[in-house]
Amino acid sequence: MNPMKRVFLGIKIPQGVSKEVSLFQKELKKIDIDAKFVEEENLHINLKFFGSQSDEIIDKIIDVVSNVVKEFQGFKVTLKGVGAFPSQNFIRVVWIGVLSKELHELFNRLEERFVEIGILSEGREFTPHLTLARLRSQKNKNLLIEKIRSSTNKEFGEFFVSEIYLIESKLSPKGPTYSDVKVFRLGK
Repeated sequence: MNPMKRVFLGIKIPQGVSKEVSLFQKELKKIDIDAKFVEEENLHINLKFFGSQSDEIIDKIIDVVSNVVKEFQGFKVTLKGVGAFPSQNFIRVVWIGVLSKELHELFNRLEERFVEIGILSEGREFTPHLTLARLRSQKNKNLLIEKIRSSTNKEFGEFFVSEIYLIESKLSPKGPTYSDVKVFRLGK
């Protein structure tokens, strides 16, 4: 029997834009927060986290995504603004906002089709974002909140999305290692 794979559907960030994001992460590091920062090569927009799945379910996911991407042309996304989950009162994740009407439409269509094959909806509103860091503690929280508030309208760039990826995430003490399971080209 094949082992389960921990997979998610995501959009990769082009190098020029990821450099801008990485520079902002350096600014956050100067605040000396207790956080695990996402490595530049691992920056992505998460469309759907599936958790650990069997090859059989992964094949169904691939089938759904292959069909849905045919309905969508490539589109532009803008990275703008910095925020926190679940809230600024208790910060676990620092993120950059992702603006794109088409991304919401793609997500909604995928979600409909995933429910049809038995993959449950997350039951919360889709908030597209790019995770910068996951906090281990609330150390220097007030300084972090100031940085977030002063960066609410900060622009990090825009880019054209022409493909999405099914990515396997292998966890280790050093952090996750990502490998592509399948690349899906929009409009094809």
